[in-house]
Amino acid sequence: MISESIYWRRDLFNLARELRRKSSQRNWQEASAVRLEKALLVGCYAVRRLLDSAKLSNSYREKTISAVELPALDVNLRRLHFAPPNDLEIIGEMYDFRAGRSIDLKLPVFINQFIHSYTLLYIVPCDEVPRTVILVTSDRDRLKRLLAFWLDDIAHLFEHAAISDQSEFRRTWNEAKKAYIFDGNLEPSTRLAEWGFASLDELNDAISRYDKTFNVGNLSAALATLRQAIESCPD
Repeated sequence: MISESIYWRRDLFNLARELRRKSSQRNWQEASAVRLEKALLVGCYAVRRLLDSAKLSNSYREKTISAVELPALDVNLRRLHFAPPNDLEIIGEMYDFRAGRSIDLKLPVFINQFIHSYTLLYIVPCDEVPRTVILVTSDRDRLKRLLAFWLDDIAHLFEHAAISDQSEFRRTWNEAKKAYIFDGNLEPSTRLAEWGFASLDELNDAISRYDKTFNVGNLSAALATLRQAIESCPD
């Protein structure tokens, strides 16, 4: 149980800032990819800890994030020499990039995809895909689907959780779970600035995005176009 959440919020806020920078990064080295993977895993775990420790309201679990679901193709997995798949070309043989379906994932499902990730890759911004895309599937879902996210959307989710604070607190007993359920109203907070972990300008900038939705572009169409471009390239 977290007694003081500010340190988790500080790290989550910093991770959101790092992911936002990487959303437009075109030149990647191996160390950059490792930092990205760590940021995604640690960020998802931090959000889960805030939820499980009642530092975010129980209703926050209903929050959703936009994704594109790519169905698995019927392929002979034995002929692939690496498991899990480690590059975009192999991923394109395993999942149908032309049949992407836009969905909204609830927060716990999103978190579990990363914490239990079997495949975790990224697509660098290019002509077909204007911003960094994250591809992930859990060990449970790997034979059914691959999920794609704009990295910008993940950064916004981390930032939103980092600055959300409960303005009131309610406790009710759940007989089925044999546990108390803690809930409350959430609103953006400047506590990170009060503790010296972020400037007030940074917090005000984050608060200005708090309830906004972003439209980076049609991710499903971008992935289909990218797959077509890969197939048209000579070996």
